[in-house]
Amino acid sequence: MSKRSTRSEVAKLARVSVATVSYVVNNGPQKVSPETRQRVLDAVEELRYRPDAIARSLKTGHSHIVGVIVPTVASPGMAMMANIIQETLASNDYFAIIASTRERQDLEEKMVDLMVSQSVDGLIVCPVGIQHYQQLEDLADNNIPLVFMDRHIPDFPADRVMTDNVAVTKQAVRYLVKQGCRKMVCISFSRTASSAIDRFEGCLQGLQTDDGTVAEIKNLIVEDPTGSLAEAAFFSFIESYGLPDGIVCTTQEIGISVLKALRSQKIAYPMQKFIIFDADWAEMMMPPLPMISQNFFEIGRKTVQLLIERMKDSSNPFQFVHIEANLNV
Repeated sequence: MSKRSTRSEVAKLARVSVATVSYVVNNGPQKVSPETRQRVLDAVEELRYRPDAIARSLKTGHSHIVGVIVPTVASPGMAMMANIIQETLASNDYFAIIASTRERQDLEEKMVDLMVSQSVDGLIVCPVGIQHYQQLEDLADNNIPLVFMDRHIPDFPADRVMTDNVAVTKQAVRYLVKQGCRKMVCISFSRTASSAIDRFEGCLQGLQTDDGTVAEIKNLIVEDPTGSLAEAAFFSFIESYGLPDGIVCTTQEIGISVLKALRSQKIAYPMQKFIIFDADWAEMMMPPLPMISQNFFEIGRKTVQLLIERMKDSSNPFQFVHIEANLNV
């Protein structure tokens, strides 16, 4: 395998300083004359200093690559959105680089840095938490448009597309209250993800009924994207508070673990009082489980649409798009 070319070798071949090569490669911050810039670009291609696609992007100012950062690709819903994003981008002559953060903030920050280094034209992020961090703040300095998908960081200047989690979980809890539930539990997948926070907020709003019914719901947080820790956490919850008479599982992975926990202890639980997110198989159970169904297709499609619009015109006002979800009972 041949040795990879260095920036110093590009500078020597182009008869410029290393700093000038950096200005050309990074499109700034200092201006470079057209003649000098062309010599650097020619040297980049001759020495194959970067992959051909990136080298060509230095000439056009566009790589036609979009970075996509998601918490996991193991989740069926997230995998579906990633697939829709790839297909929609491809139909618009863009390619996607997809990276998983495994619900880790430190990895997310590194992934944002990595995407910037790959000269992506835009970035789609499903953030781990709601905290601002410097790598995202730096995107504007690098002229890289950002769209939040499925989750968002409050007050951050970016477009965002996500399920109306508050509305649908409010509807779900009101349904449980009508079923006679008074002591419920919402089993959340994260204490920092905006979607998890919004889902519990919707649960709380669902308790506020017009007829003055008094009910309560506790938030059991299981910070595990696979849901494997939910079974033990649920048993611990029962020991402390007793068996809830209504359950909202905010991911299907958590729902599967809780169902296993109930069956392992031979607990006959009324399925009409067990609500689960995004479990297509729920309707095949006897009796069917109430299910919250998100519109992953529309979330992915709309996210790409907003990103392409933002890449074409960065001056447009930021949009916050809520996609309706359905409660199927």
